[in-house]
Order: sequence, then C-alpha cells, then structure tokens
Amino acid sequence: ENLFKIEQSPYWKLHYNFDKKSKKEVPNLGKSSVNVLIINVLTPILWAYGQTKKQNQFEQKAIHLLQNLPKEVNKITKIWNSVGMYLPNAYFSQAALEWYNESCKAKKCLQCEVGKSILK
Repeated sequence: ENLFKIEQSPYWKLHYNFDKKSKKEVPNLGKSSVNVLIINVLTPILWAYGQTKKQNQFEQKAIHLLQNLPKEVNKITKIWNSVGMYLPNAYFSQAALEWYNESCKAKKCLQCEVGKSILK
C-alpha cells in the first residue's frame, strides 16, 4: 500500500486534467483506489514476473496479496452477490470476474452449474 501513497505535486493538487484547474483540492488516492491498483496492476506484474523468471515465490506473493485484500466491488461482483455468490476477498472476486468474462458473456449458461441453476 505504501507504494501508492505518494504526495501529489502542488500542480496536481489543483488539477484533475492538464490546463483545467479544479474547484476543490484533488484528494490523494483512497484506500479502495489503492486496493484496485494492487489487484489490477501489482499482482498481475508479480505473477508475470514469477512466470517469466521461473520463481514461484512471486506467484505465491501475488496470490497472498489477493487473498488478503477486500473484494473488488463493481457491477459484475454485484451481479454475483445478487445470485448468492459469496466473494470473501479479492482472490475470489477476480475469479468471479474471469468466470463472468469467460462463461456469462460467452453465453455458456448450459455448461455452467450456476447458469443451469439460475435457468431452472
């Protein structure tokens, strides 16, 4: 988390975009934004590095991070919650996002136990 706790320069404290001054001071990244960056940037890099260098400890660190971060809350995870899927942490929410992208979006409902139970 400390990697992402960076003090903004005076310019960016007053701008969201170049040449467009904001009405209020721009806040630093919040905890949930930092978690999203760790989930979607840091862990894939750790995993890829471990795969490339054949060093399993980096893959394990990526998994450990996901297991110890709160789940991502977005449109897809809310869908899973609405059908009773319990997502206790980021490890499970990432799996649910992949499941959605590979099965639900591809309309493979009849090959999926969740899809079959919803259709009954």
